[in-house]
Amino acid sequence: MEMDPLTPPGDDTDPRILPLVIAYVIVLVAVLTVVSWLIWNRKDMPFIMFVPVAILEWAFAGGMVAVIYRLASPGLTKPKGRQLYAWAIGRPITGVFLGAVVYFVALAAAKLLAGTDTLGDSLWLNVIAFFGAFRQDLSIRAASSFFVSKMGERDEEKEFE
Repeated sequence: MEMDPLTPPGDDTDPRILPLVIAYVIVLVAVLTVVSWLIWNRKDMPFIMFVPVAILEWAFAGGMVAVIYRLASPGLTKPKGRQLYAWAIGRPITGVFLGAVVYFVALAAAKLLAGTDTLGDSLWLNVIAFFGAFRQDLSIRAASSFFVSKMGERDEEKEFE
């Protein structure tokens, strides 16, 4: 079957999916290796926007693994055409931010329940960030339910009148 070279991949039978998966795995391993080498086992963990870089690294890994998982799973639907590339680039980036938001929500909930300020070094928060980026639908739902419970439900239609 002859593939049009100008049409981006997106079909399970498209032979260009495998190189895309391989490229993603190489980028994921390279980024995780470099960032881990630079930040892990440091006494002074760097922060970006009040989030430890380790949390952002785990969130990035979650977004990348979500892309790899979907591309490598024959039964899962994939975005088609040019939308595939936008999704493949955007998913890890949104995963970093959603992982950070879920980190803040988990940290706030843990601080409320435990009443301590020493939870920033807890390794389970890395898992929360990874899962928040890997399953964006659940992280959006968790964050929105947390904010609705704290701020009350708002009627957006009335806000713009």
